[in-house]
Amino acid sequence: QFVEAMKGIANVTGEMVINGLKFEQIIGADKKPYIFATYTITDKSNTAYTIGFIAEQNKEGRWNWKEVSLRDGNVLIGASVDASEQDELSQYQKRTREEFSILFPSGSFLQWTFEQPWGEKPARQFRKWADENHQSIYIHSTFYHQDRAPSLKNATKTELEQYRDQRLKTLLNYIRRVSDGYKPTYLNLFNELTWYYQGNWGYESENPMIRLYGDGEDALVDVYIRAHRMANKMGLTIGKDVVFTYSNYDLLNTGKGNVDYNLLINARRRIASELGIPEAQIQLMPVLQLRFDKLKGDPAQNGGRYPLPENLPSLLEKFVQRFSEIGPIGFSEINLINATDHERMVFYDQIIAVAKTSGKIKFIIFEGPLGFQERENARLFNPDFTKTALYYNLLNEILELK
Repeated sequence: QFVEAMKGIANVTGEMVINGLKFEQIIGADKKPYIFATYTITDKSNTAYTIGFIAEQNKEGRWNWKEVSLRDGNVLIGASVDASEQDELSQYQKRTREEFSILFPSGSFLQWTFEQPWGEKPARQFRKWADENHQSIYIHSTFYHQDRAPSLKNATKTELEQYRDQRLKTLLNYIRRVSDGYKPTYLNLFNELTWYYQGNWGYESENPMIRLYGDGEDALVDVYIRAHRMANKMGLTIGKDVVFTYSNYDLLNTGKGNVDYNLLINARRRIASELGIPEAQIQLMPVLQLRFDKLKGDPAQNGGRYPLPENLPSLLEKFVQRFSEIGPIGFSEINLINATDHERMVFYDQIIAVAKTSGKIKFIIFEGPLGFQERENARLFNPDFTKTALYYNLLNEILELK
């Protein structure tokens, strides 16, 4: 696959890979010794592509080799996955299992309301899938700004409170304990609370959380405290079994970014005071959505993808430097539409470079890397699930992350 992916980019043969492998003995996070072998080639623009292999010694003293994947980096690399017929394909499942350490069920882990009964089947399916493959799950989102349940349109305050509490309880039931051998779960409490400050809410005025609280900071503080107390009663450890997150998009925009920064700083202080614990123990991880359009399109018409800023690296650096005061950061829904593969490669490299230099990034999740639709495909794999040149360039960058 590596040789095939490099066609038209660099002249390489299987024999060149075998003869050019560089070997290194390393000690893994589990304190075990491993042998690491890589082969890297660069194109005319000095862009690097890497294929690698890693060997682990078994009980008999023999070394078992496997190809290095995106899971072998020091940062969680994830994929948005969907409950569709595609998920049933063995190749799809194989790639998802082998390459990604965190799954992001994009809107299909559950529905945002109880109307249908909000996706219990795919929720159980993804939980089982992640548990069997030792993967984390990023559950997005507990409360969502487009959440408009017809059954709650005329609901009383008591009914809205019951909706809130039941939804939190139901989601927390999908959290697993790390002490039982499972990976941590990242539970997004809110997706975008800047709606409260935009003035013209439009259809969002029908959102049950707006009607219940009327203020974004109050909503975040109250929901976090309720989730924290529920999790403790269920025997879950905050920050170990479950990490609470808050996500938004367009936060590289100074105005919107300022609103969210102040929102999270103030909310964390209030939560700590209410719970009687140090602010450092509050798990409120900022997650930045990085969906962009190479063209200057209208975000309202292309799935919320904003025009790609020319100074993306410096904007990302400033964002990370500022928001890391709150805690580790996640990058999600990474994709660049209406772009060539080379433009995507530059885009990915810029994001990984910031992760390298900052050391503050907990996970990096790509939008639909195994999808077939152009708008939701990060182009890391071909339709037949073979790896692309973009994949091997990304692997080269991921393996350098510390």
